[in-house]
Amino acid sequence: MKVIIASFAKCGTKTLRDCLRILGYTVYDFDENFMYLGDEWMEIFEKGASVEMFTKMYKNIDAVSDLPACVYWQNLHEAFPNSKIILTTRKSEEAWTKSWNEQAASINGSKLFQIQCAFTPTGRKYARFLKETMKATFECSPTSFDVIPRHDDILRNKYREHNMAVQQKTPNEKLLVFNLSDGWKPLCNFLDKDVPDVPFPHSNKRSPVRSSHVAPMLFRCLDRELLFIISFTTVIIAILIYNACLYII
Repeated sequence: MKVIIASFAKCGTKTLRDCLRILGYTVYDFDENFMYLGDEWMEIFEKGASVEMFTKMYKNIDAVSDLPACVYWQNLHEAFPNSKIILTTRKSEEAWTKSWNEQAASINGSKLFQIQCAFTPTGRKYARFLKETMKATFECSPTSFDVIPRHDDILRNKYREHNMAVQQKTPNEKLLVFNLSDGWKPLCNFLDKDVPDVPFPHSNKRSPVRSSHVAPMLFRCLDRELLFIISFTTVIIAILIYNACLYII
């Protein structure tokens, strides 16, 4: 592990993830953490984090970003003490809360997502993973109606506490508080990388949750499983109807 993106979700983490990938890093974002390491994370949620667990999980990975990894940034740094930490924030707590709530509303209000979480194997596993991630992040459970919490006071307090903790507990030489508007130079200087000859990315800027920027592997998997269930059910119904018609005839 070389880089820990300690930023909360909705703080430009997808842009920063893409920056690191352009610079040649292997990055595990929310998508990879669920799809490849979901079982390990569920064990962490249940039993607690350990240096040994994180060392095993990320021994061949260069960087992590987004939830749930950002919540465990300090444990990750204990496991990989030579790693550097990057923190991005929003202009204000209100701006972050508004952005979080907009994404939460799109997820909580998605009927397709609710169906996939109820009827597909990956969807059911993801619903449990997301619930435990939210509990670890905000120390509260979502309501039965909301997969992602939207209590403004809790959101703001946890956002503030998290950012303060990262800045206060990280050695100055290990930390970059990064403004995405500054572009490549401060990021590359911090990572001792040459500035690439490509435009600075701006990923997931008000993108729909099901866009290719957010969790492409997850949603492709959910779509495939739901399509299989619908197709299988349709075939079974057709066979039953056919046999019933034969019996009537």
